Amino acid sequence: MKIVIVGLGLIGGSIAKALKQNTPHQVLAMDTNEDVLLDACSCGAIDGKATPSDLEKADLVYLSIYPEDILDFVRRYGNRLKP
Repeated sequence: MKIVIVGLGLIGGSIAKALKQNTPHQVLAMDTNEDVLLDACSCGAIDGKATPSDLEKADLVYLSIYPEDILDFVRRYGNRLKP
């Protein structure tokens, strides 16, 4: 299963770590801070950085961003999500 986590703050980062430690799934992430993505990759919390095209292939997408940013994300990338 391919999982994309949007936002690697406390919640998104915790979900990523738990998924990597307890499942065989591929875990990718998107975050506005490139340093956070690099740190998450280097510590093994994620398998890599997600691109918008990864959203099209994702079986599950966690939106772990501020509630006020969710609508903007859906407007921008909603057409790339699986039905």
